Amino acid sequence: MAVSLKLLDTIKEYLTLNYEEGSAENIEEKAIEPCQLERIEPLEEVDSNPLDLEDDYSDFDIEFDEEEASFREIEEPICCSPMSMSAPMPAPAQAPKRSLKSIVNNLDETFSQMLLRLIDERDLKDSYVYKKANVDRRHFSKIRNDIDYAPNKKTVIAFALALELTLDEAVDLMRKAGFAFSRSSKFDVIICYFIENREYNTIEINEVLFTYGQPILGE
Repeated sequence: MAVSLKLLDTIKEYLTLNYEEGSAENIEEKAIEPCQLERIEPLEEVDSNPLDLEDDYSDFDIEFDEEEASFREIEEPICCSPMSMSAPMPAPAQAPKRSLKSIVNNLDETFSQMLLRLIDERDLKDSYVYKKANVDRRHFSKIRNDIDYAPNKKTVIAFALALELTLDEAVDLMRKAGFAFSRSSKFDVIICYFIENREYNTIEINEVLFTYGQPILGE
């Protein structure tokens, strides 16, 4: 299956906007978030002529001087009551420290839990999902039976594509497994392109990854 030149041109432009060449050691600073991939339109210019702002400051303690075309503060006497001068400020209440047992008993949803929940919410069969993700039955059985199962990054991405997740959901699933999409990785940015555009054809994705000299899914 040959990749179309139009698709490659689109991905090239996407990489130009989102890929930051360099070390991927610091994932937190270069992590891709869904909102970061949206193009932000420039704000409209606002006329800052003070003459046009007269009616907008009716609720503030300032008045408009038409002759000087400026604002000046209304002088008011400062009054301090004996109570405000003598009474000490109450100390802020400190939240009780949580015990280790409390922290452990209230951990966030794990990768395995989120994956199984997403499958159920979409009313899909386990076999359909793990076959589409190119994961064998034994591997999936380990994920299902071990709440703390730690998959590798490619496995998480394979399930994100198999479930046709949104970019927001994919980012969340990655976090559950301890990973993040990095702007320092062409592989990650290419995967984000396809997920953001709701295109989940693994064969086509692998063709593009191969074109850019990146490892392909399923290896």
